[in-house]
Amino acid sequence: MSKQNITYNQIDFVVKAPRFRIVFSYMSDKGVAFVREYLLRLLKVTPCKPAQIAQYFGFSQHETEVALADLEQHKWIIWQDNGLIALSAEGQRLFQDNQESPHIPTLKEFGGEYRMELLDS
Repeated sequence: MSKQNITYNQIDFVVKAPRFRIVFSYMSDKGVAFVREYLLRLLKVTPCKPAQIAQYFGFSQHETEVALADLEQHKWIIWQDNGLIALSAEGQRLFQDNQESPHIPTLKEFGGEYRMELLDS
């Protein structure tokens, strides 16, 4: 006669598992949008007047104002007394180690909820 195990009754145990919410952030270097990048590159080479920028890129007056307002909002440019636009100290910091392309550090945040069973086996 062979010995055979038959499951007669099965019991499940529910063990409360602690829940952890983990949130972390890190700085990431990100490239710059095309117009921003080349406008910042131009201003790194030399301060310019808005009309010169418009002529160089082939922008209308409105397009130039929008592009400059974006850079001004980020405090990357300053207006000089003679009407020229130059990179601010903040704008110059975008060019790390004298690189040709500006890099913008951005804060990325991630998180999630995780459960772990902390059982000693």
